Amino acid sequence: MCKCILPVLSNQKSNAFLKEIAMVCGIRKPFTTQLARHRFATTIALTNEVPIESVSIMFGHKYLITIQL
Repeated sequence: MCKCILPVLSNQKSNAFLKEIAMVCGIRKPFTTQLARHRFATTIALTNEVPIESVSIMFGHKYLITIQL
């Protein structure tokens, strides 16, 4: 079982917080939980040569194919 460092929020609450942070930072593009997860996977993890299997585990996917879609 995974121990969470931060409280687990609903996507709706997370998106509301992300929208508020984006507004404070002057970001005008839509910013959602899904976009943040995708951006982390592509820009941070895979660009820094983190194996795709590790990214899949971090995201809690049961099958590797899920992250490859």
